[in-house]
Amino acid sequence: MFKGICVAFAGLLGLAALSSSAVADGITGEVGAGLSYQPHDPTGSRYETTTVPYFDLDWGNVNLGTDDGLTWSALQTNGFSAGPYVNYLQGRTANGSLRGLDDVSSRAEVGGFIQY
Repeated sequence: MFKGICVAFAGLLGLAALSSSAVADGITGEVGAGLSYQPHDPTGSRYETTTVPYFDLDWGNVNLGTDDGLTWSALQTNGFSAGPYVNYLQGRTANGSLRGLDDVSSRAEVGGFIQY
């Protein structure tokens, strides 16, 4: 599965390189850090405050950010945008209050998007 994810990721980067506006534009965006008040575990019985990174970088039609992962707006017309994306989803271990549940491994999510 990891090999398939790498192939999809490489393909997305290859398509981005073919985009004329992606090649013509420089990288712009924002980088920073923040605080997050979130559940300590999925049961929500305890909360914690942690630091979280934030970045949202644009390179022509390609975007890399902490929220959406790597996206490429392959089609942009009349306010609509569509294209593929790749995102990383962090796993968890089933210990503590989650004992008895299965562990969930980290994974990549590959798909497409349409937005207006």
